[in-house]
Amino acid sequence: MTRFKSHKYSTNIPIQLMGLFLVASFSFFLTAFVAPNKTLLAFTTASGKELRIISTSEMVCIRFGNAVSTIENCQRLNDPNGTMTYAYYMRPAGNSNNGLDLNHVRFNYKGFKYDIYEEYSDSGEKPAFGVIITHLRTGASVDEPAMLSTVKGSLIGIRNADIFPEVPNDF
Repeated sequence: MTRFKSHKYSTNIPIQLMGLFLVASFSFFLTAFVAPNKTLLAFTTASGKELRIISTSEMVCIRFGNAVSTIENCQRLNDPNGTMTYAYYMRPAGNSNNGLDLNHVRFNYKGFKYDIYEEYSDSGEKPAFGVIITHLRTGASVDEPAMLSTVKGSLIGIRNADIFPEVPNDF
């Protein structure tokens, strides 16, 4: 006695579903863990300079500049000996204060300190993105704010991603 009647158009649905599951799982693995050049944050500043923080499966690179002058700083993911660090500070809103979410990626490069920031406040202000560039010898600094319409990505997503060594905040 046969349980299933064979038909030339019949299919075995559980096998098809399992195949679909395997294909979906493999594609998720490729995008989640081996995605080449995943952009974590990108924006253009008011002065026309572009910032990109790009992550691969092994490295993270920060590119900042324009067609005339661009810097690029790369390091292995979560490298404790690297020059890039990540710090954040969160303060919930209370009766006497506004909530804050401050996120900074910092690195030194050729005599300058670069501080990439993303800051939120629940006081009704728009979020702030940008780069503060400080000359290490003189202490002179320039703030290059981002044009909000060009922002793609966020620094918040890297909090628990083991991309940068996390350092105690100094806010």
